[in-house]
Amino acid sequence: MRFLLWLIVLVAAAVGFTLAARTYPGYVLLVLPPYRLELSVSLAVVLLALGFAIGYGVLRAAAATLGLPRKVQAYHRQRRQKQAWTLLAEACGALLEGRYRKAEKAAARNLTSEIHPTLAAVLAARAAHVLREYERRDRYLTQAESAAPEPESLLLMTRAELLADQRRPAEALETLQALQRRSTAALRLELRLRQNLEHWERVPPLVTQLEKRGVLLPLQVEGMRRQAHVELLRRCGQHLPSLQNTWDRVPAAEKLNPRIAAVAAKGFSDAGDKNTAGRIIEAALAPHWDRELILLYAECDAAEHRPRIERAERWLADHPRDGGLLLTLGRLCTAAELWGKARNYLEASLAVENSYATHLALARMLERLEDPQGAERHYRESLQLAVGQLEEISGGRRRAAY
Repeated sequence: MRFLLWLIVLVAAAVGFTLAARTYPGYVLLVLPPYRLELSVSLAVVLLALGFAIGYGVLRAAAATLGLPRKVQAYHRQRRQKQAWTLLAEACGALLEGRYRKAEKAAARNLTSEIHPTLAAVLAARAAHVLREYERRDRYLTQAESAAPEPESLLLMTRAELLADQRRPAEALETLQALQRRSTAALRLELRLRQNLEHWERVPPLVTQLEKRGVLLPLQVEGMRRQAHVELLRRCGQHLPSLQNTWDRVPAAEKLNPRIAAVAAKGFSDAGDKNTAGRIIEAALAPHWDRELILLYAECDAAEHRPRIERAERWLADHPRDGGLLLTLGRLCTAAELWGKARNYLEASLAVENSYATHLALARMLERLEDPQGAERHYRESLQLAVGQLEEISGGRRRAAY
């Protein structure tokens, strides 16, 4: 389109010049002593235009000649950049396909390129890591550090992930701390590392951050928080002040979790604070009926047995066929030396659920009542049931192994 417009303009200019030359005749006199040259106006104009065109062409040719080395350099640079992008694409594709040796070779060839040398080094390091060539991996990462003007999140995340995969969580976590801003992937990696290093006090805040970003399912959130609180409570052992301090930091809603409440109650009971252990179980059983808590309730025997028995009997009104609750009542009555009620509850528990724990509790009670034959019979029943359960568990594990 532009060529057509220029052609029209030139044709119009030529026609206009021809008409003007016919209408306005004249001449041009050039004097250069001792020479004198007389030309018509039209010829002078044509010669000037022709001279201008020749001069312009000479200047353009000279400029093109002088700029030829620069154009050659630009051509070679463009060709190298195209090859570098091709190698990067080849390395990425091979890495995703699982062709790690090809990926490493393609990325290694691009290390000296000006096109993303850091990315090339990272790709080569990842491929070498999968091939268990850790020395080459570390060399690639060192080259990536020298190529980058400053520590980049790409490099730091890669190093942390590879160290974590190599089961070096402490070094991976130290590398991760250098990140100025934490992406979702960085937070998830830190959470995994904290769990591996048993930094349980740091797990709940990380879980909260990831929950806000919507990357964890509710069941995952609940499970991770529960595990962290359980491990922190277990770490306290029987040191009552530490146990109390840790329990106070557990959120109120999570104190009602049966697993957390069971560990806390067991800890307080072993530390000698039976009343606190009992209150923890009673509070947790209100929203969630749990067998483990019921069985643990009998172990939290305080000096006053009567209130515990009365509370358990109120629970029995709502759960009359619960073998664990009947066993707990039998144990509580045994501790209170209410032998008749204890025997009735234990035998009722056996009628509902034939368990070795109930036989054992009944045997111990009969032993205290000086009934050796009855105690021996229940000891034998308890042992047989316990051995049967162990064999069943062992068989299940063997089947799972196969």
